[in-house]
Amino acid sequence: MKISREMTELLSKQVNEELKSAYLYQGMAIWANDAKYVGLSGWMSHQAQEEMEHAQKLNAYILERGGATVLAAVPAPDKATWPSPLECMKDTYDHENKVTEAFYKLAEEAQAARDYTTLEFLQWFIKEQTEEEAQCAYWVDRYELAGDNKSAQLFVDGEIGRRQA
Repeated sequence: MKISREMTELLSKQVNEELKSAYLYQGMAIWANDAKYVGLSGWMSHQAQEEMEHAQKLNAYILERGGATVLAAVPAPDKATWPSPLECMKDTYDHENKVTEAFYKLAEEAQAARDYTTLEFLQWFIKEQTEEEAQCAYWVDRYELAGDNKSAQLFVDGEIGRRQA
């Protein structure tokens, strides 16, 4: 069955949100690199790449179901600097929570539309978001433990830089 126009529009909006997320994380990577937190910069660059992959996965699904993704302009992130790695990671955690809510709403819309194929497809993203939130919460905790101690922040920076893809 071909995907509905309404579901195509909703999923297209999420494609654009994923691209916006990639742009945000790339901006965070640039800030972190400039602030000499190279581990955090690498982690954020990896996050940006993952968000691009999510956008591509959504787009491929829309196309597979006979729809056509509608792209929108991607605005610059609201922020370009953060006072600390902790604040940067807190913003990342908050952002991931918003993304999770967006996928929950998409799943609710798919359920209401009785589009069970899309509902099943969205389960991958919901599981992915659970992992993303847990990972961000871990790093928020690590940076909170480091506090304002630059040595401890650099230790955490080294740890986050060893992230396994």
